[in-house]
Amino acid sequence: MPRDCDLRLTNLDLIDDDHEQLLHTLQDLAYGDVMARAGMDRLIAQVVEHFDHEMPHLERIGGDLKTRHLGAHALFLDRLTAIRDRCEYEPARARAELAEVTARFISHTNTDDLEIAEALKALAPVEARPAVTLDDILL
Repeated sequence: MPRDCDLRLTNLDLIDDDHEQLLHTLQDLAYGDVMARAGMDRLIAQVVEHFDHEMPHLERIGGDLKTRHLGAHALFLDRLTAIRDRCEYEPARARAELAEVTARFISHTNTDDLEIAEALKALAPVEARPAVTLDDILL
């Protein structure tokens, strides 16, 4: 899987930075030499931190988007936990599952997380234009 996959789509630097780092960690674990519980624990910690970074944006947006996104987060963490719990006694299965999770992660960042960015843009206040005076028109 190429490392040059563009995940800088939200225009939220912290979120985009997280996405890049998470992709690298996912790829290192799924395609690296060692599948170890400690590596999965580090990945899960990174994911939880990333979700914490997204939470203020989700709180601001609210509604169905927030509910769906939090549900996706819960499923993602459940899947990572299951992979972590089997990675040392079924490493081949864990790698295959982590490769699937990596593909789902890329899809999530390109759809669901992009939806957050678009919702935030819609909530952004309209920039005020300078008032035009009669003098401006006559000059």
